[in-house]
Amino acid sequence: PALLPQEHPLARVDGVYNAVLLEGRAVGTLMFYGAGAGQMPTGSAVVGDVLAAARNLATGARGINATGFARAGEIVPMEEVETRYYLRLRVAPEPGIMKIVTGCCSAGGVEPASLKVKDWGAESAQLHITTQRAREGAFRRVLASLVREPQIFTVEVALPIEGEG
Repeated sequence: PALLPQEHPLARVDGVYNAVLLEGRAVGTLMFYGAGAGQMPTGSAVVGDVLAAARNLATGARGINATGFARAGEIVPMEEVETRYYLRLRVAPEPGIMKIVTGCCSAGGVEPASLKVKDWGAESAQLHITTQRAREGAFRRVLASLVREPQIFTVEVALPIEGEG
């Protein structure tokens, strides 16, 4: 799952329709969209098709599913993928909580873009954070350091934000 801006093409996929969005250097952004046969069967079919295409590319297979014009490419490790992130934390309602959170982010190499406190109560508060672009590996390290802090009760939501600079 990921958060999408309302104007993103995938944000408009609804009902019985499904879509897959691919990005490539030579072709730019491609979206495959169509009616499905229900959530699970279609999801399974789409994943199967994507895996078959990847297998054909990896093995150099030719035929109906192969792309003979493709060059060998590099698969970027997930740790190196860059995007923005959204975090929702349940934290202790203490004055120094922002400093703890921003300290964990800075130490991990992730820069917050916005921090908002909601539901400040006697027992806990909810902290909403969006980040600047960061590598997945750095973001995961920040999450690990946040959960070690006693003032941070839980990470309620941690999602990538796709389709934004």
